[in-house]
Amino acid sequence: MTSEEKSDDADSERGRLGVSINMIGVNIAIFTFLLLLFYTPSVSLRINSFLFQISLGTILAADFAFGISAIYSNLLLRGNRSKRPKVPGHIARSTDFLTLGLLILFLEPTFILLSVGLYYVTLVS
Repeated sequence: MTSEEKSDDADSERGRLGVSINMIGVNIAIFTFLLLLFYTPSVSLRINSFLFQISLGTILAADFAFGISAIYSNLLLRGNRSKRPKVPGHIARSTDFLTLGLLILFLEPTFILLSVGLYYVTLVS
């Protein structure tokens, strides 16, 4: 592996690490927003508590996937590639967890809209 290829790999791992950390921050902001907006007692807003718990659970699952992706990316950046024969597997795992987190993130609006009772809008999402 040439030094240029090592530099490209390190850049892609830094990018993946940055995306994972940013997505964790976005998810925590959405989680906080949901708790503040929907968990306060309101007479006019009826929420399906089961779907509300599912929407919060999807946020936590996405955070978990982004966190695992960030850990793998960080290990790949810090480790010596010549002494680790499993580097391609770690790269694939990091990418898989990042993809899983993004897929779970796409489910969040659906569960939020369902928990509030906006069924027609949910069909569009």
